Amino acid sequence: MSQFGSNVESGEVEIAHVLFTDIVGYSLLPMEAQKDYLPQLQRIVRDSPRFRAAEVSGEIISLPTGDGMALAFLRDPLAPL
Repeated sequence: MSQFGSNVESGEVEIAHVLFTDIVGYSLLPMEAQKDYLPQLQRIVRDSPRFRAAEVSGEIISLPTGDGMALAFLRDPLAPL
């Protein structure tokens, strides 16, 4: 299966449910605060039980977006909530 949830060889296609998060006003923060807040957001998200469960089962793709992160949950449409 590719990183984006499609297995062309077997004809399987998966739908991802995407959640975008960002820090409001991030670009207005002092550089030192930006360096602190972004890793803190990422740590909070990664420590959540739903993220950990999805990661263990291989049902999540997490990408940094500059001032937040994009989370693509595979299979469960309620997971991003």
